[in-house]
Amino acid sequence: MAVIAYDGAQVWLMAMARPAGAPVHRDVGSLTTVDNPLGKHARRRPEPMPEPKSAKPHWPWWPTVRVHFASLAAVALIHFYFSVVLEDHHKVLRTPEPTNRIVAGALAMLLLIGTVAYFRRRAPAMWRNGLMVLVSAMALGFTLHRERPNAHLSPERKGVTQLSKLYKDSYLRQYPLYANHPWFFWPDDLGYPGPNYRTLTKAAIQAAPPHSVFLWENHYSQRLSGDVPEPWIMGHTGLVALAELVSTDHRLRAVLYQKVDTNTHDAAPLRAAFLAHHLNFLPGYHARGQYLNDLSDFAGSLAVADTMMRMDSMNVQSHLLRAQALYQLGRYQEALDQYERLLRVDTGYYMAFYNMGSCWLKAGHPREALGCYQKAIARSPKLDQAFEAIGAAHYQLKEYDEAVEAYTRTIRLKPRNVSGYYNRANCHYQMGALDKALADYDMALKVDPRYALAMGNKGMTLMRMERTDEACAVLRQAKAIGYQGADRALAAYCGGG
Repeated sequence: MAVIAYDGAQVWLMAMARPAGAPVHRDVGSLTTVDNPLGKHARRRPEPMPEPKSAKPHWPWWPTVRVHFASLAAVALIHFYFSVVLEDHHKVLRTPEPTNRIVAGALAMLLLIGTVAYFRRRAPAMWRNGLMVLVSAMALGFTLHRERPNAHLSPERKGVTQLSKLYKDSYLRQYPLYANHPWFFWPDDLGYPGPNYRTLTKAAIQAAPPHSVFLWENHYSQRLSGDVPEPWIMGHTGLVALAELVSTDHRLRAVLYQKVDTNTHDAAPLRAAFLAHHLNFLPGYHARGQYLNDLSDFAGSLAVADTMMRMDSMNVQSHLLRAQALYQLGRYQEALDQYERLLRVDTGYYMAFYNMGSCWLKAGHPREALGCYQKAIARSPKLDQAFEAIGAAHYQLKEYDEAVEAYTRTIRLKPRNVSGYYNRANCHYQMGALDKALADYDMALKVDPRYALAMGNKGMTLMRMERTDEACAVLRQAKAIGYQGADRALAAYCGGG
């Protein structure tokens, strides 16, 4: 983009080198003594040579076409390659991230506007020159912003480097390794590109031999490889998480997995072996704590968190794991105190406010919860789950109008949020706005046709609207997909079924 902008600047300079219609002067040095009767040493003002009447404004058509063709090509390249093929947001996390395309398109449009303005003589020279400088500065500035000189010193790359160094000297090197980002191999010269580098894909995971090692991470640089999204690998029962690392700015999450031998089911020995070899590696304990959380062994997770706290009381993940375990154990005040200590360690971790709100809400204090959720939103205005939680707090307070507003903002931020439609429908139902409730239940079912609660509540809404036949049909559908209140409702309103 910087090269294209520079090329565009050259075209602008060519175009503005001589304004159209300006007089052309003959060179004094070209006058001979015959032309100048006063002699060769005499000075004489050059005489202007007027433009022919038929002369038209000069415009460098070919360079202009070249610049705009290159600009459009750059926009296409950024969209189809950088924004679709390479961006982790599109390929792995499937969350749109249009920044590259917007900036490239804006630069191309500025060039086009400048061209039209110059050709029509609708803008003064200072404005045209300023626009040229702006386009060049934006292109160069955006390039520097996306790949800053100190990018290799970022917390994300420091985190991946930490895992790379651990792997370099680890017993794990005897097993095949698959990764979804080549940076893992660069810091310690682990053989990239080379035979040791294998791309992490779903097919590779299935075909890999037992005890193979996999690195999955959501690296910020938008150059992830493979086709493995986070939910898929987290739910894979044939893998065991050995270590889970989160960068200090919370933008990176990197997990080191190992494949379980299906014949011996050796997940537990694999975890134990890793911790035995790396006794002081906190991400290994973090992975252990998260595994215990998944098993609902929150007392065990709390014990792991206490071990991590003794190893490093300033580690954010230690505080977070401990607070989460206390919350799940119903010890809400202790969890709140732990989140307060976490915020003293890392004042920028806004999710702590969200989690504190959840503690207050579970403890039956929705008003206090609202204050915490508002603090989270003040630091992250697009935190959709915080708006949804605000809706839940207002619902508990029977402030249904405010709850509807909060759920609406949730839906705007995340249009396919099925619980947002469902909860907003419940608010409408409580206020007697049955048509609106029915519409939101339908939207929830459009997103998830097997959402049993939405199907059951839709049936009850139709019953309240005295559309009995439709209600009974919907309640039968709800029963088929597992709605627990279906039998009771069918017995009460539909003759038993």
